[in-house]
Amino acid sequence: MKRMRFLMALVLAAVLGPAAVVRAARLHLAVFNFQMKTPTPRWAWMQKGLADRITTDFTRSRRITVVARDEMQLLARQLRWVPEMATQSPDAMAKIKKHLRVDHLVTGVYSVVDGRVEIIAQIVHVDTRKEVARKAVRGPAQDVLDLQRRLSGKLLGWFSGVPSQRIVPHLPVWTVNIAATRALYKGLHLYDEGRYAEAWLHFRQAQRNDPAYLEAHYWVARMYYFMDRYKHARCAYERFVYMDSAHPRVGDAIKEYLHTHEKLDLQPEKLLKLYDDFSRRFPDAMIYNELGVKVPVTNRTWLQVRSAQVLAQLGRDGEAVVPASKAMATIQPMRSYWGWEGWAYRIARRSAHRHNMLTGRVLVPKGLQAHFGGGNDINVLRFARPGERAVFTLKRPRRILPVSTRDGRKKYPWIYLRTWVLAPDGYAFRSLRFDPIIDGEDGLVCCYLSMETSKDMGYLDFVPIAQAHKDGLRFDDIPRSGVFDVGISVRAADAFRDPQVALRGLRAEAEFEKIGPRGAIEVSCLNTDNFVVHLNGRLARRGIGLIGMVPEGEHELEFRPLRKIRCPLDPAKATVRVKAGRISRVEVVMPWKKDSPLASWTTGTLIGRDYPRRDPCLQDTYDAPSIQADDKAIRVFWSRRGDLWSSMSTDGARFSPPARLPMPVSSGWIEQSPICLRDESGRFLLAFRSDREGQHQQRVYLCWSRDAVRWSRPTMVVDRPVNVFDLIRDSKGRLLWADATDKKITIMRSKDGYLWRKLAQWQIEDDEKSIRLLRRDDGAYDLFIVHHHWMTKVRNWQFSEMVVTHHAGKDAASWSDGQRVTRRGWEDNTPVSAMHVGGQTVLAAFRKDGKDFVLFRRKPDGAWQRADDVERLTTAAACMTHHPRWGFMIAWHRPPDSENVPAASGPFLIRGKSVEQFFVKNSK
Repeated sequence: MKRMRFLMALVLAAVLGPAAVVRAARLHLAVFNFQMKTPTPRWAWMQKGLADRITTDFTRSRRITVVARDEMQLLARQLRWVPEMATQSPDAMAKIKKHLRVDHLVTGVYSVVDGRVEIIAQIVHVDTRKEVARKAVRGPAQDVLDLQRRLSGKLLGWFSGVPSQRIVPHLPVWTVNIAATRALYKGLHLYDEGRYAEAWLHFRQAQRNDPAYLEAHYWVARMYYFMDRYKHARCAYERFVYMDSAHPRVGDAIKEYLHTHEKLDLQPEKLLKLYDDFSRRFPDAMIYNELGVKVPVTNRTWLQVRSAQVLAQLGRDGEAVVPASKAMATIQPMRSYWGWEGWAYRIARRSAHRHNMLTGRVLVPKGLQAHFGGGNDINVLRFARPGERAVFTLKRPRRILPVSTRDGRKKYPWIYLRTWVLAPDGYAFRSLRFDPIIDGEDGLVCCYLSMETSKDMGYLDFVPIAQAHKDGLRFDDIPRSGVFDVGISVRAADAFRDPQVALRGLRAEAEFEKIGPRGAIEVSCLNTDNFVVHLNGRLARRGIGLIGMVPEGEHELEFRPLRKIRCPLDPAKATVRVKAGRISRVEVVMPWKKDSPLASWTTGTLIGRDYPRRDPCLQDTYDAPSIQADDKAIRVFWSRRGDLWSSMSTDGARFSPPARLPMPVSSGWIEQSPICLRDESGRFLLAFRSDREGQHQQRVYLCWSRDAVRWSRPTMVVDRPVNVFDLIRDSKGRLLWADATDKKITIMRSKDGYLWRKLAQWQIEDDEKSIRLLRRDDGAYDLFIVHHHWMTKVRNWQFSEMVVTHHAGKDAASWSDGQRVTRRGWEDNTPVSAMHVGGQTVLAAFRKDGKDFVLFRRKPDGAWQRADDVERLTTAAACMTHHPRWGFMIAWHRPPDSENVPAASGPFLIRGKSVEQFFVKNSK
């Protein structure tokens, strides 16, 4: 069947080859949903079905690029699409042009009357909103699938200039069975509602009606998968991929099939063999929403990184570097900005560092070296032996090019360069000196050194180029390591004068230390990841992780705050004995400063230190944890590598080891943004976002549990995208929902979590970043929204700020106008938490600009009082809540990013009885 479809595609490409001159250029199209014009609910499946099938037919032409149905459906939901918009709605067409970048749009209507069907399609030019062609087909309703193929032929014929009679015979036939098609679409609707068993019945019905219908085979397998019936799922997936390995859903099937093996903790060697087998059998299948690169990747690339992850977690770092670097080489041509190789880069770099720290050998393959390359440049400073210099010269010098300001002047910003610095095998750097090769002296130059995260090993501020030539740029206090990267930045002395400088390369000199018998130290801190470690007075590393190349014997460790100014923590010391070939582990608690507002709080708990050893997931999540507290326990829920995890404490100090929430909650797809609460019957309710939907768009799902261990089937809350949301219980125990999406606020209420009633909806002007609901003790409600407000441009720069507004409502259906709580030039991702304690509303805003969190409370006159900032402790991925028994609680993550190579750390949790001490200095 695969060969037949391949030949069919070649024939169709040949048929559509000769085109009229007016149609010779490549066309970019989108096919939008059709509209049913008759009261015939049995035929409602055609609204999306026609668009899906025509889109599939259009992909067979090499002269046409058609928008994927997933992208179209997402935008159609946002616009509430009806075909009249194509010619009558300038705003809708402007959004389509902006987001999809298409030249033409195809849509239409259909009707079913007295057993006959009529389908009318229109082709609309997007820029002019004018209908340029109209095609129609009519016939018996039982021939609707054949009529759809004839309609596709007519549409393709108009675009290509080829008679439709020559096109139709070469279009694919997925099924000719209407009953099978109808059953499939009914099953998809039930699946979205979390009714997997019922959906499975409809997919089986579609399969029985047409045993060759591949879509039905896939969805039968997927329902087994989500019902934890892994053996049945594997058999169904295997049949699906063997029937047609070129089907668009093969990548999904592979991903879910392999996840069933990973869930059952298959032995590592067998798992690696399985990865290798699937990489060879299906090298070009497309895998979506993985590796953190925001584009689909091939199955071979995905499994290279997955294999590297397993090898690294087994301690086989030298083996892990190679496949991850090969994957980087594949991903690099697709990236649009520096650092876009995602998990492939993180694993390759982290494994290269650990391999060096544990063995003294340097292994940095070309794929990893090219991360800092520009064009054909592979920028590497490699020392062949001690005593020599290392140098590289750019093939094309980099010059400071001007940009235009709003007043018409030319401004000269800066240029930068990053490169690897590699020691000889068996040696570690003791010091490094860099000499930038620069033509001209009308400028300033700075330098920074990195080991695992950007600039973590030192930063030399800007000095004149002449001084850099004379004295060099020197780093003396650096860890024992043979792998660093260095960054050089050059800027004009006067931003509005052409500096006429050119960066041509870089020289380096180094002092080395011979590595003898050595061990390593794994360091962690229970209450923060925001620290640096010094080993016998020498800088060793930043944050949780490995210190390598440590000589045998006893050593002194000092944990210091990353920034001393305004950090609430004091240093901590520890002594450790290191043995050659062994890893010693040191764990400390950094005490609060005596004058810190946090001095009366618990010093903290690192909840996430006992994760299972192996976790091959390669997905990104950056959201805050969720705290659910009652009289008996504190439970923390969070997302890590695309799965949901939880931990519980009954004393507020010791937490259970992290436990991954089982299927059908945590799946092979991404689950994130958890919110957990408890109803009056003691039942736990969990809401979260996931891309498990058939088109892999983010949706919010809701499930429940009696014990917070076994969970019901998740149900989709609303079939539309949701950016940020919150969920609470109202004064009568009902669920109250708020979300902010595409500059629109929506408030809903539900008795059971299945049926929702809209209470209020309104537009806001700015991009939303966070939203929180709060029920006060008097039964009224507060709503807090964080807006990302873009301010007026100044010269060539556009400044932004975060604005936190407060709305009040008595019944959640009507709300007051927004009252500004604060506005600051904060960075993105500023979640807020709200509490009502002792008759007073307390608001916490979390940031990632170094000032970690700030508290506000509402005074009796309605004004908001601001507390002192707390700095260098939490992150923007944080939340805060209050419970009478446990007091105030703050939990936070330190999530990964493109430059944060170590695994994400946390969650951390601290507790305190009062926040009064935060407001002492600002009491007036």
